[in-house]
Parts: sequence; structure tokens; C-alpha cells
Amino acid sequence: MTRFVCVVLMCLSLTGCLRVVVDSPAARSGQRDSDSGVSFVGLTTVTADARLCTHGIAKVETYMPVWGWLLGVFTGGIVPGMKAEYHCAAPTSLAERDALRAAQRNTEEAKRVAEAAQRKAEDDAKSAEAARRKAEEELDEVRRQLEAVRATSAAPRPTTVATTNVAPLPDTSITPAPDAVQAPHDKDAMCDPASAAAAIQGSVRPAAPARVTLIEEAEVYAASRGVVLLCKTENKESIVAPRSFRYQTENGVQLGVKQFHTSKAASRYRQAIEDVPLGGETFIQRGRILFSIWGATDAERRAVISALE
Repeated sequence: MTRFVCVVLMCLSLTGCLRVVVDSPAARSGQRDSDSGVSFVGLTTVTADARLCTHGIAKVETYMPVWGWLLGVFTGGIVPGMKAEYHCAAPTSLAERDALRAAQRNTEEAKRVAEAAQRKAEDDAKSAEAARRKAEEELDEVRRQLEAVRATSAAPRPTTVATTNVAPLPDTSITPAPDAVQAPHDKDAMCDPASAAAAIQGSVRPAAPARVTLIEEAEVYAASRGVVLLCKTENKESIVAPRSFRYQTENGVQLGVKQFHTSKAASRYRQAIEDVPLGGETFIQRGRILFSIWGATDAERRAVISALE
């Protein structure tokens, strides 16, 4: 019994399956035919008569049917059966054939161009997404710094008594220098803008500086525009700009002046703070200097804004 099983398994292992398809781009006419035969250990071939296909062959398919595989099993793989099928091509003129081939070439070329364009678009989209994420990260960092500044500014400050004496101004403030640069005011002492303005009344308006890159140049620039900055107080807790000062005008309009390292840094901070509706300031940029105006009445505030712009 064991020998019989071994012989059967050996016969089954001697026979395999075969399928070959040859497909052409020619259109099919609908006519098809087939022919069957056997092959003696590969020494003979199965020939199909396709003389009825006067315009050529569109597809040829050669395979081993089920009966051919069984025949190979019974003959030990010596004589397998084969079957060949063919499809006739539809009649076409020479011009149509050339046009068909040209269209196929153009289609392939268009496909390659489309794939290249798609790859380039994907690369551009990835680059744009990376740039957008980087910009959002920088903007978030600026917003965090701004919120920290707001939190610091909103912290309660010591209340000063109304009867506190006004700190005397230096003698040189009665007739200020032409550049209108002030010394910082003590933030713990009260400052009366009206008294400070009266002290420097009659001074000559300075000429506008050639550039505005420093706090002192910003003070001269404001004075040249008719905006006298009084009660100068340094904000040493600022973390967004290397130098930051706060001023008042005679009418009570509040001004903040920040000095950045570059104009780009000042512009980026201005954009970030304008996107966050935390206050009612109006911002004016002059190179590395950023003015912020708030407080007082709307008309008084607009007058200062118009002068600085």
C-alpha cells in the first residue's frame, strides 16, 4: 500500500500547470477560435490555425485544461494536453494604426508628466506644511511671552498716597537739551504730567532724527512731531525687548516704547500682539522701535497716533 501511494504521488508531481497570454493593443473583431492537442515531453507543439483572422490577431491564450492535466497525471507527465485560443483583430487602416500608436505614446508621456507633477506638488505641500508649523511655533512663543508680559502688567502695584510730594526735576529739565532725551523717572514716585509739561514749556521743538533705532532717538522723534513724552519709567521686567520704557503725555495718553534688536523682531512682535485681543493699544513701528498708545479719551489718543504716524 505504501508503494502504491508513493507511485501516485510521484505521478502527480511530474505534471505542472501552464498558462501563457499574449495581448496586443489591436481592437478585437469578436471572432475567436481555439485548437487542442497534446505535447510529447515538449518535442511536439500544439498548432492553432488562425487563417480566418485576415486583419491580424488581437490576443492569444495558451493553457493546460483540466483534461490535459489529468492526461499528464496518467501518462506520468509524458503526454500533457494543451489548448490554444485566439481572438481576431478588427480591420484598421494604416493611418488609424499609426494614430493609435501615437496616442498610446502620448498617453504614456502624459502619464509620466502627471506623475512627476504630482510628486512635485506633494513635495511642495510638505515644504509648505513644515514652514507653516515653524511659523505657528514662533507665533506661539511670541504669544506666550506676550501673555507673560500681560500677567506681569496686571499684577497689583503698591498704592501711592495722593499727598506724596512730587519728585523735583533736575535743573536741566527746565531748558532741555535739543535732543529732548529724558532721564528715567522713579516708578515709586508720583509724576504729574501737567507739572512736568509746564516745566519744559517754551522749549524749542527738536529736528527729527535721521533714523530711529534707540529709545533716545524715539524720544527725539516724538518731540519733533509735537508729542512730548513725560514721566519716563523703565520697565525692567520686560522679556520681549532688550529695552522698554513707559511714558505719559500732558493729556494723560499712555505710551510704551520698546527697542528691539532688529526690525523683523519688532514686526513679528507687533503682528503677534495684534492677533491677540488682550488690550486696546494702537501700535506704530519705526524700524527697531515699536510705539504702543492707549488710555485717555479717543480724540486725545487719535491726536497722538496721527502725530507719530
